[in-house]
Amino acid sequence: MNSDLTPKSPLQSLLSVRRLVSPQLVGDFLYFLSDMGGMISLYRMEKDGSLPEPLLPSGLALQNPHLMIGESYVVFPKLGKILVMIDSNGDENYQPNLIPLEGGIPEPLFADKYLKQQLACSHYDRDSEIAYFYRDDRKTPNTECLRVNLRNGKESSLGTSHYGNICAGTSKDHSKVILIDGYTADDNVLYLWRQASGKRETFFGVPIEQREPGEEYAPSGIRTCNFTEDSKQILFRTTLLDDKGSLAYLRLDDPSQLRSVRVLGIKHKGVGELEDIRRVNKNRYLLQYNIGGCSWIYQGRFDDGSKPRFVIEEPIVGPRPISEGVALGIEPSISRNGRKEGGYVFSFTTATRPSQLYLFNPCVKEQNDTGF
Repeated sequence: MNSDLTPKSPLQSLLSVRRLVSPQLVGDFLYFLSDMGGMISLYRMEKDGSLPEPLLPSGLALQNPHLMIGESYVVFPKLGKILVMIDSNGDENYQPNLIPLEGGIPEPLFADKYLKQQLACSHYDRDSEIAYFYRDDRKTPNTECLRVNLRNGKESSLGTSHYGNICAGTSKDHSKVILIDGYTADDNVLYLWRQASGKRETFFGVPIEQREPGEEYAPSGIRTCNFTEDSKQILFRTTLLDDKGSLAYLRLDDPSQLRSVRVLGIKHKGVGELEDIRRVNKNRYLLQYNIGGCSWIYQGRFDDGSKPRFVIEEPIVGPRPISEGVALGIEPSISRNGRKEGGYVFSFTTATRPSQLYLFNPCVKEQNDTGF
């Protein structure tokens, strides 16, 4: 063979692996975000397997869900709508839009009222069809928390702040809301907003505007605030008791005393951090760890007796075969009428395996790959 004809730098064909992230299982359909069409968009498929169908018009791109504040989309089955956060050609001024469950042309929730402002869905309640939005008008240092009833469009303001005023949790009847102000990473202050007074009051931490120059204030590391079933306590992750994160709770009638919560039944080994805790239903919670860069997610319950403890019932992500990788979204499965069914759907990826969608049923105790 003539060596002159052999290319010194041969071309190679490269195939980009598509992403499947942020799934939600509602009724018989699995909703998720993917870039299979060349840009991130919203799709759905039958949970038993089918070809994915796009739900948004061609050419409309969504932001990477891991690079934005709040939710990228939320399915509201009783409303028959999907809330989708869409910006204009990447300007990050996200606006809430509604589309039918089967997809369609996005309809702006607020018309052009907040045009060229940034909104983010920081919290939602499918049962009550209520969503909370963080609003930055892009003109003043104030940010506002908005509460919106998606069925009738009723809009309420929960006040403004220079430091966030972001909704981090609500009581079941939405008469109490935990709002967070933040400065540097995890330096968060909690406020309690009450429907009765219509205003927020300092709940835990020293307000940023009241801090003394030169004084050091330990970052609380508090993120999601979960009201317990009786709405008398909030359960959360904090770094005040352990730099790697630990569980604690506050009583609404005595927020001055931070109470530690012991976690029982941990299966993982190694060093890492507790990332967050999220209430799923009644007294069921998801506990998420990052251990050596790998996700471990547990389902468990909170016992607030004389010795408060969190009892892990079973791991969902972490043990083989769903191991040594990262979860890219996990949600409880939802029935057609909006009730949580007890199972979960999640996206999982490793260094050698692209993201896949999985269904998990705690009763069966095994993961099912959707085959896509």
